Amino acid sequence: LFQDFAEEYLAWSRANKRSHKTDEGWVKRLREAFKGKTLDEITTKEIEGFKAQLVAELAPATINRHLALLKHMYTLALRWGKAKTNPTKTVRLYKENNARVRYLKEDEEARLFRVCPDKYKPLVIVALHTGLRQGELLGLRWRDVDFEVGILTVERSKHGEVHRVPMNSLVVETLSKLPRNGPHVFAWENGKTPRDVSHAFGRITKQGGISDFRFHDLRHSFASRLLMAGFDIRTVQELLGHKTIQMTLRYAHLSPDHKRAAVERLVPTATGTATSTEDFEVLTAVVG
Repeated sequence: LFQDFAEEYLAWSRANKRSHKTDEGWVKRLREAFKGKTLDEITTKEIEGFKAQLVAELAPATINRHLALLKHMYTLALRWGKAKTNPTKTVRLYKENNARVRYLKEDEEARLFRVCPDKYKPLVIVALHTGLRQGELLGLRWRDVDFEVGILTVERSKHGEVHRVPMNSLVVETLSKLPRNGPHVFAWENGKTPRDVSHAFGRITKQGGISDFRFHDLRHSFASRLLMAGFDIRTVQELLGHKTIQMTLRYAHLSPDHKRAAVERLVPTATGTATSTEDFEVLTAVVG
């Protein structure tokens, strides 16, 4: 059965992949979709139907991650002699918009925390104030939290390097109040880390009336807010743990309101022009 092989795949994932916690959430959705079927009974048409069902609740990039995982599961199933055919071979992925940047507005943040269950609030707060990825947060252990120095250490970031992030006072306060249910910072009472956070977060944002906003967008919000507060791009790059400045520029998206406020300053005021003669001469020299 597909659901039995899913358990074998997760065991392999835990031993071989840093993203195994993310895999658990995606595999859960795959198991539900193909429950009761053997690996060889699942058809390409059924996978296309599953793909179409996800469109209503997930972004193309997230759907692609599910499909990529399913494709890899079948690759291993064939290699291990668990399946005879690969129905995912001709399933095409969606075209992704990698330039998309969505950040949380102030009124949306208020609505988000108004409906967010208490057990998820610490995770959301730390994500919003550190810019850490979901996998990095769920993999965070208490040994990685230095309250004395005020630093979080991600031992293996996306690029396989150690990444250190300073904690602000809200993050320190939030983490210091969390119960220690095991080695992981974010763990339920049974010691297990949250599963399928993306799906749960989708329900929360929907309840709060926040559209087109996913958990990873908390990272976008972290970067955008720093830039809108006037911090330089290099500082934001270091805080996000990006290896190149080009990666940071994708996150460094300023809101239309801030751009509008900038150009609005050019409008003449009651006391005179917005730009002085001296300023105009400097601008003329710079622009040519």
